[in-house]
Amino acid sequence: MNRVPNGYVKLERLSVIEYRKFLKYESAIYAAVDYIQEKLIDKDIIVKTDKNNLMLRLQGRNIPHLFGLYQEGKVTDLWQNLKKHSLKFDKLYIKKDKSTFLKIEAMQSIQELFEGECRLIGNGIYQKVNFERGLRTNKLILMIGFDSDDQGIAYPKTALNIKRIKVEKGEKVKTIYTVDRSTKKTCVLKALL
Repeated sequence: MNRVPNGYVKLERLSVIEYRKFLKYESAIYAAVDYIQEKLIDKDIIVKTDKNNLMLRLQGRNIPHLFGLYQEGKVTDLWQNLKKHSLKFDKLYIKKDKSTFLKIEAMQSIQELFEGECRLIGNGIYQKVNFERGLRTNKLILMIGFDSDDQGIAYPKTALNIKRIKVEKGEKVKTIYTVDRSTKKTCVLKALL
């Protein structure tokens, strides 16, 4: 069995109130995962502003972390369970600081982040997490921080609920589109005229 990362507590050890709170978020988690699976996974995501372009990739193994979730077993098991809408509560962990609840609340705006008004920000350190670039909703709800690999492709590092965090305004995103990596089909998610 793999080692549980620092800062996580088993879901079963939560108070009854916190456990019920998590259960209320279950359908919101699945809705966000459905959107991510349908629109973003296995695609190159191109984000364009007047001055910058950014290529993003979301992979299944990155997604549970954005919700603040961890599961005993293989890294891919949790992603598979999320896609099937069948979380294994007896193997599930959330963040000890309860930031999982804030992340889930924010991740409900994932569609707004990619299809609504959003902004691209430069590197930053927010809530003790540093990243190279961030994509945030225009309304201060959700920000996903990204780091790039050697080829300049950005991968998600964190999701933050930014309702109570001061973040830079950033550049207005003009266009977001995806390119399916296997079929090369392009899909425009957002385009400002």
